[in-house]
Amino acid sequence: MFGYVVPAWEGLSEAERERYHEAYCGLCRAIGERCGQRCRCALTYDLVFLALLLGSLYEPQERAGAGRCVPHPAKPHRFVRTACVDYAADATVALAYHKALDDWRDDRSVRARAFACALAGPYRGVRARNPRMCEAVEAGMADIAAIEAAARAGAADAGVDAGVVGVAGAAGAGDVEHASAAEAGGAAHESAMRIAGAEGWTGAEGVADSTGSTSAASHVSAKPAPDAAANRFGVLMGELFVYQPDDYWADDLRRLGARLGKFVYVMDAAMDYEDDKASGSYNPLVDIEADAQDVCEDLTVLMAGVAEAFERLPLERDLRLLRSVVYAGVWQKYRAKEDDKEKRRG
Repeated sequence: MFGYVVPAWEGLSEAERERYHEAYCGLCRAIGERCGQRCRCALTYDLVFLALLLGSLYEPQERAGAGRCVPHPAKPHRFVRTACVDYAADATVALAYHKALDDWRDDRSVRARAFACALAGPYRGVRARNPRMCEAVEAGMADIAAIEAAARAGAADAGVDAGVVGVAGAAGAGDVEHASAAEAGGAAHESAMRIAGAEGWTGAEGVADSTGSTSAASHVSAKPAPDAAANRFGVLMGELFVYQPDDYWADDLRRLGARLGKFVYVMDAAMDYEDDKASGSYNPLVDIEADAQDVCEDLTVLMAGVAEAFERLPLERDLRLLRSVVYAGVWQKYRAKEDDKEKRRG
């Protein structure tokens, strides 16, 4: 998920930092054992959050240990494994595989193609274990590719109207969530009108059916709304956050994942703004010529919705660690980049 969903280390105790590293090492080991050692290259910090979140909610039995590995051959590192860590390991490989395929299609990256080929076999195993998860990723990535292609074609043909819709537009702020949990998300979402007017993307009824899958043709037009791909990525992440589809907490997890997914997509667009503007690569914020203040305010509104969904869950284990991610960690790269801009200007 682009490397934004990480803790703010300076706010954590030594025990909390160690706990996070144990979960990180456990996830790395789970990827290696379940999917093959080469798949450990797909490891990111982002899915550690999912493993800890699900572990805090469901409190599965933990298995702790210590051992050496290829990245750390000299000193044994402590790790913790649970069923939720194993689920996050499968999600890591599924996302990495389809991200590599997407990079190959978009950029003809030989490195991405080689990585996709390396993950193809392990991904088949992940799909056999978790068909619902993989179907959600496959449908989501296909839809996002279609949305982005349509947006590029529309921009090339007719230009982009910068005043049509905000990335966190009021009517579309909550529509990334599943039909059974597609509420507005509170006053923070209702007031999100900063980048443009109140006509947010209103394709909620075409975004997700009862399984979370979609058809690209159901919501991709010649000129999709600027937040269409962000909304679709939110639907994808919402399904990944659902650990047990028939569970009492499924809708709350889906809501949290959907809001976090949309935030991450918009954050990535904000971080890549200058590079994409210079290269001509697709970026919804570039298309609507969003200014820095509007983007910051929209991200703040989106993250407020994430925090609201997060606080609904009855979490106790690792709560301070998880809150470090939600309230501070997700902003670290963005604030570092903004500070760097200020220094260059000053």
